[in-house]
Amino acid sequence: MTDAARQIGVTGGTRLSYDKLVSLEQGNGGWRIRAAMTATYPDGARPIEIYCRATPSDIIQLDFS
Repeated sequence: MTDAARQIGVTGGTRLSYDKLVSLEQGNGGWRIRAAMTATYPDGARPIEIYCRATPSDIIQLDFS
């Protein structure tokens, strides 16, 4: 969440809120997470979905759509 919020902030966002978990899968020593979120920008809120692959110590992939 912290890295996702940082990336939204870099693009001009002021807030990132978690809406719901879409999927959670274990694999390759870590997790694959898909979540629905809301990113807030000065011109309004936008629904986004994140996909994250992570191990206990590292974020491997973090994509927004």
